Amino acid sequence: VIIVFGHRSPNTMCAASVREEPLTPLLGSITAPVTVIGASDDVFCPRKAADILLDGLPRATYREIPRAGHLMNVDNPVAVTAELRACLPT
Repeated sequence: VIIVFGHRSPNTMCAASVREEPLTPLLGSITAPVTVIGASDDVFCPRKAADILLDGLPRATYREIPRAGHLMNVDNPVAVTAELRACLPT
């Protein structure tokens, strides 16, 4: 499982319902390894958000994209691609 901050997906549009029923308590039930990828200069989704995930996920690691904000794939596409490739099995 790869979690990339700074990427809007259709799932994030359900934010209102998530606020009513937080999913954070369920993170501990995820047994697969998870890589959480954040951006060094993201003010919309700062490292604190990643830390919440990392605290709840038993097998999570954190990778950070340097010189990138909320749109990390625009700000530093080479680094994002390298991190995603590093997460994929060879």
